[in-house]
Amino acid sequence: MFIVEHWSGRPRATEEMIDPTWFPFDQLPVSEMMPTDPFWVPLVLSGKKIRGQARYGPFQSELLGPVVVNEVADFD
Repeated sequence: MFIVEHWSGRPRATEEMIDPTWFPFDQLPVSEMMPTDPFWVPLVLSGKKIRGQARYGPFQSELLGPVVVNEVADFD
């Protein structure tokens, strides 16, 4: 995920991102994204700074434990 204020050019497909697509903040398909994204994406988009931890299973398709997300004032 990238958050930008100004952009020129067109996003291109890569091995990691087959079909890059633009979404307004309030219409992100969070439920179709990575399993941890619903835990942290809304916080970051609201301007919060966070530190998080999660353990993924094979192919990053499932979580192997709880997702820990902590809001922080600054990054050390």
